[in-house]
Amino acid sequence: GHLPPLFLIHPRGGQVDYARTLAPWLIAGLPVYGLGASGFLAGETPLTTIEAMAARYLQEIRAVQPEGPYRVAGYSCGGIIAYEIANQLLGVDEYVEFVGLIDTYWVNETGSAPEDFDECAFLFNELLKADKLPAPEILETLKAQAACADFETMLDDCRTAGLIPADIDQALVRRYLAVFHATDQALKAYTPAPIPAPLTLFAATEGDAARGWEMLAGHSLRIVPISGTHLGIIEPPHVRHLGEAVSAALIAAAWTGA
Repeated sequence: GHLPPLFLIHPRGGQVDYARTLAPWLIAGLPVYGLGASGFLAGETPLTTIEAMAARYLQEIRAVQPEGPYRVAGYSCGGIIAYEIANQLLGVDEYVEFVGLIDTYWVNETGSAPEDFDECAFLFNELLKADKLPAPEILETLKAQAACADFETMLDDCRTAGLIPADIDQALVRRYLAVFHATDQALKAYTPAPIPAPLTLFAATEGDAARGWEMLAGHSLRIVPISGTHLGIIEPPHVRHLGEAVSAALIAAAWTGA
């Protein structure tokens, strides 16, 4: 494409599937890059601070686009990483044209996340957050395995129950969990500072993402409501409306900058 690119940052899970779903609904001629988390490759260590994530991803961004205007956005907690990327760009006097927060929540409750990482307990807690809970008898079995730290058996039972894809091996599941845990640590420790750039929050109508950002950004914040839930806005049919709203915001930002 011929336009300045849009860089989309991963949410808590570290993957950028939402970028692939969103891209077809964005402006024609717009290059779109998705930045996934470090830690999925064998031997790769997950990053444990938002600042380190932003600095690492910024190296990749500037390899593609050496100078501004920059456009960054992120879904869910990816918006917080995008915000810090903008902060670091502004710190070296680069022009940031667009910062998009796609249903990104920020609550001013910082502190230290636990350093100890119990894989079994962490996996069990993640299963409890799923849209559809496992059957009660399976849940009880997994709870007992988590208490005994029997990760291998727990993983086998998760595969049998269809809770984890059968083709994902134990080492990869461990890396996935490590990325989740590292991101949790990073979010807990991060306190965003106000930045001299406008923010656009694409807020799901079935939620309340605006509260924290309104306190931080004040009049620099523009809120664009998107019909749907936190998960629903990045899925059909709502993702089309999200893409149209992001496109309109990018056009407006370019016009304002010009």
